[in-house]
Amino acid sequence: MKKCPNCGALMEADVNFCTKCGTDLRNINNTQVNESELKPNVNPPITPEKKEPEHMKQSTTPNDRQSVSEQTSQTESQFAQPRITPQPPQYNSQPTYSNQGQTNNQYQTSNSARKEKFNNYWQWCVASWKRPFSELTGESWYGWVTILAEDIVLVLGIYFGMKAVANRYGASTFGLGDTVSGIAFNSTIALLFFSVLFEVIVIGGYYAAYRFIYGHGKNLLEFVNSGVHCSNLNLILSVLTFIIMLLGSNNGSMSALLFLLIIANFFMGFQVTTLGENLKPVRDKMYGYIISFFIIIIALIILFSLIYSSAYDSLMNQLFSAFS
Repeated sequence: MKKCPNCGALMEADVNFCTKCGTDLRNINNTQVNESELKPNVNPPITPEKKEPEHMKQSTTPNDRQSVSEQTSQTESQFAQPRITPQPPQYNSQPTYSNQGQTNNQYQTSNSARKEKFNNYWQWCVASWKRPFSELTGESWYGWVTILAEDIVLVLGIYFGMKAVANRYGASTFGLGDTVSGIAFNSTIALLFFSVLFEVIVIGGYYAAYRFIYGHGKNLLEFVNSGVHCSNLNLILSVLTFIIMLLGSNNGSMSALLFLLIIANFFMGFQVTTLGENLKPVRDKMYGYIISFFIIIIALIILFSLIYSSAYDSLMNQLFSAFS
């Protein structure tokens, strides 16, 4: 055992420094210790003064002590928590676009897309007027949109023509202005419905013949595009008929002639599309044409009978209500 000469604490033989006061015990020899000395000291321990480590004791000059203190301060600064300096708020210099700007960009994009579609459709119409029987590709909506536009133009022309006839014979002077307007409007709606059904029957009959003859080929929308491309002069004839009807009732015979020409051209366009296809026929084309003829005739007879009865009843009811 070793006994510290400074504080009197007992240490093990292999301890070089006192654990209480830090005194160097390397030069202290081991001595025999009585059992009374091994008993714990009841008196409170005296707090020793803080001793410098051995390497600091050896530096006796002020310069050496200053260097040691600098090293200690450097070591303490390494383990010290870094001080966080608040940064000023940074603002984004890039411009931000509002929802209104994004909406305007979307509107311009959609507007340019619509213009491009209309230009493509117009080029398709011009090509059909120059070369009706040429095979040109187009979007699936070209055909049926063209047919619907032709029907609307024709029906509006008929509506204004009926109004012109009623005004010519002074229907308003007899108090029949409202009645004539109602009859003209109802007749216009009925004619539009009749025109659509008529064209559906004709296209359906020729497409059935097309599938009977070839067994494969174009689908229904492609078939409609080809038929309308061949008969697209009807678009010009429909606009011309509309203008003539607006000019007055004296041009009724000219309007009727143009109307018959439109119907004939419509039949011819789909007939050429059905029989002039550049495919190897599976069945004879003559029988396919006969099938289309009977389908169209039978369907039109049924349609005319239904429309005649309904239109006659509607007209008579309006007349009786006007004079009652």
